[in-house]
Amino acid sequence: MKSKLKIGISAKFFSKAPAFYGETNRHIQYIETKIAKWITRNGGLPFLLPTENEEINAEDAQLDAEQFAFEMDALILQGGSDIDPSTYGKSANKLGPYKYDKARDIYELSLIKEFIRQKKPIFGICRGLQLLNVYFDGTLIEDLETSGFLKHFDIAKEEKHSHEVYITEGSFLSKFYKKSEVVSSIHHQGIDKLGHGLSIEAKSTDGLIESFSKIDNEHFIFAVQWHPEFHNSELLMNSQKMFQMFLNAAKNRKFFGHLNISRPRAIPLGKSSSLSLGVELELQIIDKTTSDLSPMAPTILNSIQNQTNKIKNEIFQSMIEVETAICSDANEVESDLKESLKILCKEAEKLNHSIVGLGTHPLAKYSERILTESPRYNYLIESKQWIARRISIFGLHCHVGTKNPDEAIALYRFYLSVAPLLLGISASSPYFQGEFTGLHSVRSTFFESTPAGGHPPIISSWSEFEGILTKMLKSKSVTSHKDLWWDVRPSLNYGTIEIRICDMMPSLKENVCLVALIHFLGHCFLKYKSDYPWPNLSEWSYRENKWRALRYGVNFDFISSEDGGTIQSSEFLKKIIADFSEEIQILGYEEKFKFLIENMLEKNPAQKILDGLSSGKNLKEIVLETSY
Repeated sequence: MKSKLKIGISAKFFSKAPAFYGETNRHIQYIETKIAKWITRNGGLPFLLPTENEEINAEDAQLDAEQFAFEMDALILQGGSDIDPSTYGKSANKLGPYKYDKARDIYELSLIKEFIRQKKPIFGICRGLQLLNVYFDGTLIEDLETSGFLKHFDIAKEEKHSHEVYITEGSFLSKFYKKSEVVSSIHHQGIDKLGHGLSIEAKSTDGLIESFSKIDNEHFIFAVQWHPEFHNSELLMNSQKMFQMFLNAAKNRKFFGHLNISRPRAIPLGKSSSLSLGVELELQIIDKTTSDLSPMAPTILNSIQNQTNKIKNEIFQSMIEVETAICSDANEVESDLKESLKILCKEAEKLNHSIVGLGTHPLAKYSERILTESPRYNYLIESKQWIARRISIFGLHCHVGTKNPDEAIALYRFYLSVAPLLLGISASSPYFQGEFTGLHSVRSTFFESTPAGGHPPIISSWSEFEGILTKMLKSKSVTSHKDLWWDVRPSLNYGTIEIRICDMMPSLKENVCLVALIHFLGHCFLKYKSDYPWPNLSEWSYRENKWRALRYGVNFDFISSEDGGTIQSSEFLKKIIADFSEEIQILGYEEKFKFLIENMLEKNPAQKILDGLSSGKNLKEIVLETSY
């Protein structure tokens, strides 16, 4: 679901409800329908910000305002009753039937103060403009007509009353509007002395200030005397442009941490086809004589350079990576990998070496690994030090194509929710440097030791991802998106969501069957998004599910519901597979899922390693048995 900005709207008050409400002693707070509609049609979610007190004092109002400002992305002050002159140091001199509402004045002034303190955007409409002017020590004219101004309010016409305004040259409005525009007008008070630090955006033909702004690094305050929510006629000013400026400031504040109205440089997602596949296998090069890792990648790559470009070096010379071209399904992935592995294994065999698939080498010492010379790898070692030096670990990375950023975020969130299930199936690293860790996947703990690795943030929109990555780049937390070592991440160059949580497994068949499961799950999710009880995703449940998977393997108590309810992980997957059995046939994965259910959902490679040790084998023998 696409994330929307939460726009808080200050409440209008009936201090005493009219008789037609049923009880004249009730106090009512409300939003006009048209302003709520104006917000929703422009991409926001409107929230009424009520006060709990009927007789408001400044202290109570401030307590509410702090929490409201924290929860909301921006504030709109809507129109309504006159502002009590005592708020700007004058005595009341009431003219006509208009009423003051001192309680609302106190309440809204506290909202203004708190939203400014928290650097959240504020948009003032009609009364909102007047109160913002008062907040900045300005004053008001109590009644425009009796003070020599034109008629700005016609009770018979209500919102249909309009007049012309002139846009100030060089103002923010001048970027979007003509020199003069026609606006709706429903007010009889107006600005007398302009508040400190406010810039005039527009005036009416009689010289009355009709719009002002205060826009800098600390503020986004924009206010109009007219009612843009009523501008539904082509004859009236297009309020969309103005509101979009406000929303841009709110979006930038929320995601990028500043109040600029110009959108930061977009972070593009590469072009891809929905649910296309690409796979990377990180493999071990093993000396058959010693069963230890061997730094033979440069030799092998030099020998096969004219045969394929799908086999590449990795951070250490005892690692080698095999990648596929873009594939439409897991069957194509299998054919592609078979071709590359045939070349790789043949060359390794010539050197009396094997190619092995496990999440870690159970005996090898990371201190003995030789770095592959590369500016990027040198940077990683220099910046991450011990963290990077010990990542002699091996994973299966699966890219799933997305057609646009919205689909990318939807798949990102979905794959996060099921990532622990995939880890439990693939876990193949119970040992590290000869020590039994008590875990099924010690490999998956390594990335948690860097702020840009492991547990990914729960992101709801592409803008949110752009904001996170922009701030990480600006702060030099990362140098590019490639430094995001998250369990699941958007891969910008390829236009994919990359699932990186899985351990490398001992056989091609196991890896391909897991890729088929990943593809199947994504296919079913996009086809039946809202029609199936997919697992719940939250910060705590993801972290807990990941821990349970790396600790206990393929059969763990998977937290699947919002209230903390659990189901055995393998049973949960079997249920999804049974519920969508027809989709398995559509994708042509019957044989792969038969193998998955019969072999991989019962025991993962880590458990098979432990079983092998129990039967009398040693770790060196087990390493050689897992060769391709």
